[in-house]
Amino acid sequence: MRHKGIFAGAKNGKRGFMMTFVIAYIRDFVLKYNIMGESFETAVPWSKLKRLVVNVKKRINDEVLKRGAELKPFVSFRITQLYETGAAVYVYFGFNMRGIKNPLKSYVEIELAARDEVMKNGGSVSHHHGTFTYKTH
Repeated sequence: MRHKGIFAGAKNGKRGFMMTFVIAYIRDFVLKYNIMGESFETAVPWSKLKRLVVNVKKRINDEVLKRGAELKPFVSFRITQLYETGAAVYVYFGFNMRGIKNPLKSYVEIELAARDEVMKNGGSVSHHHGTFTYKTH
């Protein structure tokens, strides 16, 4: 315990793994209630982590509301891996489609804007699952 860490046991790790497993099923379930959502991940240096979280959350909120959504979106982050140089971070977001004229098109635009904001704030496009490429037009 050189760095005075606390052993928390395996229980929370197993819960985190189960959460990752069920995310796709949660997305399918909430779609029945007019909620679109997704998760994606990034890796970011420690020095840029807080700025990334604040700015990506603001960007998602702004993008959803400017498309006419009646409710503020849900935006959350989860650190999944720790490294000497930074962390792997999952970005979770969801929004109610009520008030949005073209929800699918809007969803794609919102996700691309969120990924753009990740890059502007020092995050990578992907972490350990491979490279993700997208077109902006």
